[in-house]
Amino acid sequence: MKQTETQVVFYNAEKDEFLKEYKDRGTLAFEAGLTTNLIDALSVPLEAYEEQKNSLDKLAEAFDCEVLNVEIEYNATKLDGSDFERTEREPTMEDGFKTLMELLAK
Repeated sequence: MKQTETQVVFYNAEKDEFLKEYKDRGTLAFEAGLTTNLIDALSVPLEAYEEQKNSLDKLAEAFDCEVLNVEIEYNATKLDGSDFERTEREPTMEDGFKTLMELLAK
């Protein structure tokens, strides 16, 4: 089973590192932690980035970073290497109850 998604990360070209963490110092100042490992970088799904684009672009600028799209592909196989496919299951009474409760909560 293959699944692909796009994430957004901040990259500091001068240091050749990705934003790993940032912390407010309790004032207008902040500190940022960087990493060379892309897997350790803070990320946000592309859809969430697009909803907050202006704010996140300003944040990237404050960290002296550029915004990058990262395509991630997951490939799930069974331990013996054979293909994995999700099994379809029949809806249960519990599923119906959860759906009803979600509708009532709105």
